[in-house]
Amino acid sequence: MTRRPLVSLTLCLLCVAASTPGETADEAVFELQEISVFDLDAATRAQSGFAAGQFHVCSDVPEPAVVYPEFTSQKVIYGRAVLGVFPGDNTNASVHVFAVDAVGGSDAAFDLLYFDANADMDLTNDPPVRRRDDPPPGAILGYPGVRQEICFEAVAVEFDFGPGDRRPLEMMPRLVIGEQDDYTTLWLVTTKARRGQIQVAGHACEVLLGHSRRITGWLQQPATALYLSPQVTASWLGSDRLGAMHSIDGVLYRFSATPAGDRLAVAPYRGDWGTLKVSPPRRSVFGGNMRGSLIGPQANVAVGGYARDGSPAPADRCRLPVGDYFPAHLTVTLAGMRLVLSDNYHSDGKPRDSDKQTACGIRIRKDEIFTLDLSRKPKVLFASPAADQRLMLGQELLVKAVLVYPDLDVMIRGMAAKPQAELSGHRRWPIAALLAMGVLGMAASRKYKVLILLPVGAVVGIALFIACLVLLEVLSPPATYHDVVPVVSITRSDGRTVASGTMPFG
Repeated sequence: MTRRPLVSLTLCLLCVAASTPGETADEAVFELQEISVFDLDAATRAQSGFAAGQFHVCSDVPEPAVVYPEFTSQKVIYGRAVLGVFPGDNTNASVHVFAVDAVGGSDAAFDLLYFDANADMDLTNDPPVRRRDDPPPGAILGYPGVRQEICFEAVAVEFDFGPGDRRPLEMMPRLVIGEQDDYTTLWLVTTKARRGQIQVAGHACEVLLGHSRRITGWLQQPATALYLSPQVTASWLGSDRLGAMHSIDGVLYRFSATPAGDRLAVAPYRGDWGTLKVSPPRRSVFGGNMRGSLIGPQANVAVGGYARDGSPAPADRCRLPVGDYFPAHLTVTLAGMRLVLSDNYHSDGKPRDSDKQTACGIRIRKDEIFTLDLSRKPKVLFASPAADQRLMLGQELLVKAVLVYPDLDVMIRGMAAKPQAELSGHRRWPIAALLAMGVLGMAASRKYKVLILLPVGAVVGIALFIACLVLLEVLSPPATYHDVVPVVSITRSDGRTVASGTMPFG
């Protein structure tokens, strides 16, 4: 990107403040102006995702338990949109079914949308929405592999605007049809965003506040996208949200916004802290380390130490704001093995289960230590097939399996290991030092008839053993890790192999 990029303000720790901005002694409040997301320049639209919206996969199969109107054509597209889902919390989510029809008949283009704005599973009491003949230029995505994009007139869905107050939020539906008609999606785009100039710890920044590929409600929500330019520190997964505490010059800052997004507040974080640590592997002198990020309903946090560029560096423990989290992307290194963890978004028999409540199993409490213990053996979860699925003779079986830690409900997204020869070589020198000192101790005790030299030699040998381990850890070149690719075999009850092949993690 040769133009000045839109980037998220990145940090080493983040936390959310859900309160409405109101200026205090250490809080600064800035005014933001309303803009159309379609008026943003092409680079900003692409990088922010504001004009893309939240997408929903369509089908030619009607949704169950829905009241549909009488359609004109025989090629109706069905689907449902789940809005208001927070990371780790879908208790306030609303389900909006929809159907797209072609008034001109089965050979005509889709031009009429039925959208369940009031979320009552009845499309007969919602007015149909017609196709727009003149969508704004910024409303067309122009993605490769797309045959047609159809924009419709705006719909409005009510969300919480404050205590006892619900107000409609405007969004534009866009139907995207693939080149082969094999993949159709409906995108909902909130049409307005906010832009302004702010000061953060003496740094002047331009800010953009809006919905980036996820609609959680009005703009005060922690999952609202917050982009600051220019870049202050490094970025990591989850650092571009309103629910963020930014470490700048050693001070942690939080952000909050009004529901309409017309005011943005910046203030130092004054909350409580806890500690996250990695449990050392069994029979290992050294503990593990971790780096990455966690996400929760009220906070996103970067995990690790501080690198020079501000990105998370590997650390065996770190101090975090109190809250409940799940891993967005967490790399954990333990005794020659490197694991990449994320939230588990699959369920038994349901790949990418959109109805699943994300578990926030990492619970940070005030002045307490939460230990990330990965010493237990992970379990296999079959996203496909379901446990009770039955097949007809000759029917194809699709198998999708993932490795999970059930107690945390996290998924292994990747695995790498050091070569065994490298590990064996590193073990030789400490063991040789221990054996050498033992032999020398025994020889000296025989020659000088001083038995005390035997335990002394043993103690010195143990000391050299530990010293060799430390020196190897410090002086060794960077470890070489090789990806571990699972090989899965499906066998009959009599042991015969039906199918075998690799199955990537995640």
